[in-house]
Amino acid sequence: MKHGPIKTFFTRGFFGGLFRPILYSKKDKIHYEFMGIITDTIETIDAKINNPNKMALQIWFSMAPLEHFELLFLPDNNKKTLIPMLDKAEINSGKECAYLTQGFMLFYLEQLLKNSSEYREKVKISLEDIDNTCRIIYEANNSTLKYLNYFRNTFDREKVDPRDEPIIYVYRATELFIPDSNRKKTAIKDWDENMLGKLDFINGFTNFINIQKENSIKMMN
Repeated sequence: MKHGPIKTFFTRGFFGGLFRPILYSKKDKIHYEFMGIITDTIETIDAKINNPNKMALQIWFSMAPLEHFELLFLPDNNKKTLIPMLDKAEINSGKECAYLTQGFMLFYLEQLLKNSSEYREKVKISLEDIDNTCRIIYEANNSTLKYLNYFRNTFDREKVDPRDEPIIYVYRATELFIPDSNRKKTAIKDWDENMLGKLDFINGFTNFINIQKENSIKMMN
């Protein structure tokens, strides 16, 4: 999070638990909880994964989930938010949303590995590596693997149009912060009813996944 040295002093270290609730906005608090999971993931992969694909795994487990969450739900440099549902968040589900978003990104890594032997060879990642890395990071019955399995089951591509998948993610993420179905609909109504905007969103998401793909290949060089 972007803040000055005084805020940094009061929100980290010994007094952090006391001052964070006072100095952070609601979105800051959610972002802080989300970032905690990403930071733990980065540190665990760095400490426990010794394979040459370590940095490629960091892209899909850490950097892609963080960037996706921030692009969708947090203000950009012009203080505009694509989907401002966190303004109406009722629960701080930042940690749970991090697990959800990791599972979502890993689903797309899995699709790339299934559909491209060339990509598998370049990043030195197998399908088994995904589940195994989840277990290394979070041990058995972890939430990231739970959500990955959720997306595997939900995104049956004989029944679900792949273009709907990033939209379904938004609905599922919103549920974590706003459990009531009517208030959830209200929170994302402007975005949800903008059909042209949704087409741009779908195209942008496709481009986002391609960027992560290229970044993970670069990490192997």
